[in-house]
Amino acid sequence: MGGKPKVSSKIIPLASPKGPEKLCELCQRVARLQCTECRATFYCDEEHQQADWVGIHRRICQLLVPIRTQTFLSLQRAGQIVTQQKKAELIEICRSVAQQKLSEGKHQEALPAAQFCLRCSIDVHGPNTVQLVPAYLLLAEANIGLGNVSRVAELLSQAEWSVLKSPDCGHAVHHRLHRSLGRLHMATGNLEQALLHFANDIYFASEAFGLDSTITCRGYFLMADAFAKQGKTPIVRSLYSEVTQIWHCHLTNLLENRIQNAQNPNVLLDSSYDNQSDKAQQVEVDDMLRTMLEFEQKDPRKDPAQVARVAHCLAMMWFLAGDSRKVNHLTTLGIKGWFDTVTQFPISSLCRLKIGLSLIGEVVKIRWELVAGDETVSTLLTSTLVSSLRTKLFGRRMFVSVGSNSSDVT
Repeated sequence: MGGKPKVSSKIIPLASPKGPEKLCELCQRVARLQCTECRATFYCDEEHQQADWVGIHRRICQLLVPIRTQTFLSLQRAGQIVTQQKKAELIEICRSVAQQKLSEGKHQEALPAAQFCLRCSIDVHGPNTVQLVPAYLLLAEANIGLGNVSRVAELLSQAEWSVLKSPDCGHAVHHRLHRSLGRLHMATGNLEQALLHFANDIYFASEAFGLDSTITCRGYFLMADAFAKQGKTPIVRSLYSEVTQIWHCHLTNLLENRIQNAQNPNVLLDSSYDNQSDKAQQVEVDDMLRTMLEFEQKDPRKDPAQVARVAHCLAMMWFLAGDSRKVNHLTTLGIKGWFDTVTQFPISSLCRLKIGLSLIGEVVKIRWELVAGDETVSTLLTSTLVSSLRTKLFGRRMFVSVGSNSSDVT
């Protein structure tokens, strides 16, 4: 479907069935227009129809017809169950769309999907239930991006109340609530309260997903942002290092599994991000890693190894996404980082040298994948890198016995 809604038509009172007054889908004011496709959605003006179309309606237009059109069957018990099931499906669609738009920074466009998600959740689960919390948090995140702090506080207050009434709700719900509260306090400049909520976020996330989970490490990143605003650079550097380590391990495992499962080398270049939730995560992780990379590059005490590891994370992520252009640039940056790291080590430190060579090998592996498994090219790349490393380190030939604890320099 295109970016513009189908032509709307004015509501003709005499042609409409008796019942409650028609209200605008977005603002709940009296409606004057209706969608000509589903004829079950109404708007106060063309501006709100356009906003709803872009935000969510073009995805769910026809799905609303059986839900909002009363029939004899829909009034029966079996029909009501089917309707509730369809609403539950709509909740997931709206949640996914809203999350995708939020990850892309499209906060205004995320509002219609988040609002519809909340209304459907109330219809399915009832008011003031813990199942409404995810929808409250989506709406809150959209409003944080738009600067509507008072609305965010109201939504999170409702979410907190729902959680307090459900003491048995899971750790995952608590983690998401504290993360949103931390973001609210960041927006208002209350850094101490933000840090307290981010600490709770990390605790509950680690209970739900594990201490080394990529979900948990997002809390580390947000906490680092608060410390950065306080000027506590050493703490920021430490937290960023932990985030990088977790993502490096996660992406390395994904890449190795991808290589092992590929029957055809060309399959390696296909994208692993095929659904909206994966793409939303990709955008979020890319923004997080690039923020850390920029921090390291601007830091006077720049750590080349950290620069290289973050660049490697980005390269692996974009390789899995099928973007070879970005991978080429990032692997080059990663290799430079490893060179800069190894040149800081003393010649006698064979152990550190082995680590440097091993890390360079990780970057080479990605380039090997980009040439679809050509061992000749892989060998050439490795040889070139090691030769350059020798020259950069010592300006002459060097022999390293990888299988022993000694090295000979000639």
